[in-house]
Amino acid sequence: MEILVENDTLKAKGGQAKKAIALTGYEKGKFHRTVNESVKYDFTKTTDTDLVIRFGGTPFYFKRAEFVKPEAVQIDEFIGDFYSDELEVTYQFTKKGNQLFLSYKNNENIPLTPVQQDEFGNNQRTLYHFVRDDNHKIKSLLVSSEGTVQNIAFIKNKAAF
Repeated sequence: MEILVENDTLKAKGGQAKKAIALTGYEKGKFHRTVNESVKYDFTKTTDTDLVIRFGGTPFYFKRAEFVKPEAVQIDEFIGDFYSDELEVTYQFTKKGNQLFLSYKNNENIPLTPVQQDEFGNNQRTLYHFVRDDNHKIKSLLVSSEGTVQNIAFIKNKAAF
């Protein structure tokens, strides 16, 4: 989600959108879409959230992004197998050229793009956040999707059963 000012108007543009949508303020730190008042944007900052968007009900949670330059990311650090007890699935991360790819059962070679430090996205509203140990080595992975599924844990190199 990109928040921007265009011609003195606050606007929002989702990752799949072609055009930014104008927002209208209705309360301190709170806005709604000018053309659809049921879509609300709440910029009240909390410990875990910088923005909450409600599309008529279900909340989607966002944190401010600090993007990295893709060419500065050392892709080799993220290669490996990660297993989730909760989902009973192994995610395999591989490298082709200078890009990271994800494969798992019935899903092969999904291209991932660096987003923030130790985080990749798949352009389908899923975020892959790699977690480092005290020695700065990748030890696990947290997967979040659609703004509602958060921090599903995967452990590096654990064999699938």
